[in-house]
Amino acid sequence: MFRISFERCVLHGTVGSQGWEHHSGCAGKNLYWTNAEYQERTIWLWQQIAGRYKDRAAVAGYSLLNEPWGASPEVMVKEMKRLYQAVRAVDMNHVIILPGHSSGIDAYGKPAEQGMQNVAFEIHPYPGFFGWGQPSIQVHKDWLQCGGLRLTGNTGVCEWNSRLKNLNTALLIGEFQPWAGLGAELGGQITRATYDTYAALGWAATSWSYKLMSNNGGQGDGTWGLVTNQSGRKIPALNFQTASLSEIEALFQLFGNIPYEPQQAVMAWMTSAVAPDPFVRP
Repeated sequence: MFRISFERCVLHGTVGSQGWEHHSGCAGKNLYWTNAEYQERTIWLWQQIAGRYKDRAAVAGYSLLNEPWGASPEVMVKEMKRLYQAVRAVDMNHVIILPGHSSGIDAYGKPAEQGMQNVAFEIHPYPGFFGWGQPSIQVHKDWLQCGGLRLTGNTGVCEWNSRLKNLNTALLIGEFQPWAGLGAELGGQITRATYDTYAALGWAATSWSYKLMSNNGGQGDGTWGLVTNQSGRKIPALNFQTASLSEIEALFQLFGNIPYEPQQAVMAWMTSAVAPDPFVRP
């Protein structure tokens, strides 16, 4: 399962699944790490991708595995080095993106000292989600202004910047969701502040996700999509295991003509000549 995101080729779900989560393509499996056939098939797949795009600027880099957290950091790093070598045997040009573990990137050490060139690390920080508190102005302020995060024990972007200086390696914030759950206006301001902070640190950043189609539609207090179907313009629930082919076709055709609703405050603040200061609020 691949996804193309802002000219980045991401292996989101590998053969056998690289984790226990549903977004690895097959929930509850995590078979990749112990199956040599699955690993070899993944190497083959990456070499086909690298062979196709090695001379094309349309793809900026290859993200080897998305959130490969089904193994220990040490096992993950060993496999990433093997995939790195396999891609480099075909393509010496493109950036290779090394995924962070849920526990961080420390197991990699300094890539240049291990013969890895033209690489970047990738992490997915989600302040306010997945055990990181609740969506709030305070949790984002702690992360972006290094206020000392009680829930994670680190000092936000400052700590990460310090780590990266010692490793001399670029960073991609491959997923983040700063507008979700904050309401339209505050969500827009936090989004701009987040992008500005990452840019000032020299970090590339791609948010997750652009579009979310929901049964009822609308942005609510901030969905997981910058764009969704308009409020009240419903997407019907469909059981793909029992639906007919014509029902499935009709559903996908609906995606192409239903009215959409963007997060207007994000659009306004991301294009504003004057940046907001959401953390100076009464």
